[in-house]
Amino acid sequence: MAEKVFDTPEAAEAAFYKAFATVDLELMGAVWADGDQALCIHPGGGLLRGKVAVMQSWLEIFSNAAKPAVEYRCIDGYVSDNLVVRLAEERIRPRDKEDTAANRVLATNVFLRLDGSWRLGEHHASLPLVARGKADGDERKLH
Repeated sequence: MAEKVFDTPEAAEAAFYKAFATVDLELMGAVWADGDQALCIHPGGGLLRGKVAVMQSWLEIFSNAAKPAVEYRCIDGYVSDNLVVRLAEERIRPRDKEDTAANRVLATNVFLRLDGSWRLGEHHASLPLVARGKADGDERKLH
């Protein structure tokens, strides 16, 4: 089978989110850079280094999972010749639940141009902080 080619970082990103929404491990594997160039941090998780570790994590996530509803939008980014960084807001929920049931996740996706195709080199996703109200007597401080 020929290797999948992604002509643009947007095409690679769309394939990543399609793989996530359809729990398609083969497509997920096609998106990622090979070897140690692949880095991933899932919400609340540690650093996964290398495509083998990253794909093992997706296998575990996809195992016996129902296909989620996954929406994303680029909220910022940086572009250079062979590197694109896209900051995304993800909204993930069970398909049978209302939009209000979605978990909001902030993600940084780093795409690399390798051998004529764009590949996902890094995906770092985290749940945003939920600020406490002043009624709690404590304002959330960062650092």
